[in-house]
Amino acid sequence: MTEPTMDNKVIFQQDTPDGMEEVIRFDKEGFHYRGQFIADAGEAHRLMVEFLKSNSALSPDSSSRFLIERLLAALENEALAHWSCDPAEDPLIADARAYLAQSQ
Repeated sequence: MTEPTMDNKVIFQQDTPDGMEEVIRFDKEGFHYRGQFIADAGEAHRLMVEFLKSNSALSPDSSSRFLIERLLAALENEALAHWSCDPAEDPLIADARAYLAQSQ
């Protein structure tokens, strides 16, 4: 019996004159920005925040919160499956969860 394979990934794309361009990808290897693997968590966070700020309204709305919730779920799944760490102990995930816990 063979084990099922999973190819989970989260992709953020941006519309360009040449069509949709992949900007950010989370996959089993980790975080990729514009096709380049980013190993440093601080740099990955900075790039993600920059991308989200440049592609969202000035004031967060429910769709932004939903996007953050989906992103967190994907990060937690990756952490459990591939990074050998407890997502509950990750400070970035904790900060994002605290942000989402605040009233809108």
